[in-house]
Amino acid sequence: MPKLLPLKYKNMKSESYETYLTKSLESLDSNFNVKVYKTAGDHDKWSSFERGTDLRIQMRWKKEVIDEFVVEKQFWYKSNRDKEDRMFMRDHAHVHYDELHRVYKLSNDRKKNKNAV
Repeated sequence: MPKLLPLKYKNMKSESYETYLTKSLESLDSNFNVKVYKTAGDHDKWSSFERGTDLRIQMRWKKEVIDEFVVEKQFWYKSNRDKEDRMFMRDHAHVHYDELHRVYKLSNDRKKNKNAV
């Protein structure tokens, strides 16, 4: 019996985490965007942030921040040529993407049902 791969592992290209996450969000809606910061800002919650090594990533809906996390610069920009690296990157990306996708779809379904009534 063939092994079934989750959807996030299908059609894997050797794209970077940055490219994959940005394309995935934009495919949902053009109002999603990703902002990258080289500093931790004024947040105490980023105490482990290492300037020059890490990046602070914000996922936004229009101008509103909906998720924020820190990632190593090399991990963010590196093109993933190895299958295991691509799978690892996608696992990390989907920690953030899956919840946004679920909420976005739920919101759209509610709007459709409201307009149908």
